[in-house]
Amino acid sequence: MISTQGVTTQLRTLLPVLRDQPVLTAELGRRGRERVLERYTLKRNIDALEQLYGELVPREVVSA
Repeated sequence: MISTQGVTTQLRTLLPVLRDQPVLTAELGRRGRERVLERYTLKRNIDALEQLYGELVPREVVSA
Protein backbone atom coordinates (compact mmCIF):
# COMPACT_ATOMS: atom_id res chain seq x y z
CA MET A 1 0.00 0.00 0.00
CA ILE A 2 1.26 3.48 -0.84
CA SER A 3 1.47 5.96 2.02
CA THR A 4 -0.18 9.31 1.39
CA GLN A 5 0.90 10.86 4.69
CA GLY A 6 3.46 13.18 3.05
CA VAL A 7 0.94 14.41 0.51
CA THR A 8 -1.70 14.96 3.17
CA THR A 9 0.72 17.04 5.24
CA GLN A 10 1.74 19.10 2.21
CA LEU A 11 -1.88 19.77 1.27
CA ARG A 12 -2.72 20.86 4.81
CA THR A 13 0.08 23.39 4.55
CA LEU A 14 -0.44 24.59 0.97
CA LEU A 15 -4.22 24.77 0.60
CA PRO A 16 -4.71 27.55 3.19
CA VAL A 17 -1.86 29.52 1.60
CA LEU A 18 -3.43 29.21 -1.85
CA ARG A 19 -6.85 30.11 -0.47
CA ASP A 20 -5.51 33.21 1.28
CA GLN A 21 -3.20 34.41 -1.51
CA PRO A 22 -5.24 34.86 -4.70
CA VAL A 23 -2.44 36.81 -6.40
CA LEU A 24 -0.02 33.93 -5.81
CA THR A 25 -2.61 31.42 -7.00
CA ALA A 26 -3.23 33.41 -10.19
CA GLU A 27 0.51 33.71 -10.88
CA LEU A 28 1.06 29.97 -10.37
CA GLY A 29 -1.82 29.29 -12.75
CA ARG A 30 -0.43 31.68 -15.35
CA ARG A 31 3.03 30.10 -15.15
CA GLY A 32 1.60 26.60 -15.31
CA ARG A 33 -0.41 27.44 -18.43
CA GLU A 34 2.64 29.03 -20.04
CA ARG A 35 4.71 25.94 -19.30
CA VAL A 36 2.10 23.62 -20.80
CA LEU A 37 1.80 25.72 -23.95
CA GLU A 38 5.59 25.69 -24.39
CA ARG A 39 6.14 22.01 -23.71
CA TYR A 40 3.07 20.21 -24.98
CA THR A 41 2.40 21.21 -28.55
CA LEU A 42 0.49 18.93 -30.89
CA LYS A 43 3.64 18.28 -32.91
CA ARG A 44 5.66 17.31 -29.83
CA ASN A 45 2.89 15.02 -28.61
CA ILE A 46 2.67 13.28 -31.99
CA ASP A 47 6.46 12.97 -32.21
CA ALA A 48 6.59 11.46 -28.71
CA LEU A 49 3.82 8.98 -29.54
CA GLU A 50 5.53 7.95 -32.78
CA GLN A 51 8.80 7.42 -30.90
CA LEU A 52 7.05 5.38 -28.20
CA TYR A 53 5.24 3.23 -30.76
CA GLY A 54 8.52 2.73 -32.60
CA GLU A 55 10.11 1.44 -29.39
CA LEU A 56 7.20 -0.82 -28.46
CA VAL A 57 6.31 -2.31 -31.84
CA PRO A 58 9.12 -4.15 -33.56
CA ARG A 59 9.54 -3.32 -37.21
CA GLU A 60 8.89 -6.11 -39.67
CA VAL A 61 11.84 -7.24 -41.67
CA VAL A 62 11.06 -7.12 -45.36
CA SER A 63 13.03 -9.64 -47.39
CA ALA A 64 13.63 -8.94 -51.04
